[in-house]
Amino acid sequence: MTGFRHGHRPRGGPPTPTYSSWRSMRIRVANKPEYSEVEIDPRWDSFSNFIFDMGERPDGATLDRIDGRLGYTKSNCRWASPTAQSRNKVKQCGVVWAKQQEKWKTHIGMGGKSIHLGYFADWWDAMCARKSAENKYWRSA
Repeated sequence: MTGFRHGHRPRGGPPTPTYSSWRSMRIRVANKPEYSEVEIDPRWDSFSNFIFDMGERPDGATLDRIDGRLGYTKSNCRWASPTAQSRNKVKQCGVVWAKQQEKWKTHIGMGGKSIHLGYFADWWDAMCARKSAENKYWRSA
């Protein structure tokens, strides 16, 4: 019944956006293999501590990890617009290892879409393609 004390998950009603973000974060880390090494600050086992640290979720924002290699903590999380979050994610993950192709896959986000830039045998070549695309797509936006 802890979830009812803060009023973000009322009986018979939908949870608030802030509560939904907290719950989604916990489900994502618990159930998705790509999050197997991501940790959540133990303080955030309690929604009350999470909202104390993060505040209410602003309209149009989602929970974003500033550094995608680090976990969910007060110092590494923020409320961000989908565009800011996408660009942050792409900066972190614009070059990824594609197991099936056994090459580095490069992409960039633009206008809510992911633009595939190619597969590269060498990580450095993939990063150069990525940086070139950032100049092409983001500087003109």
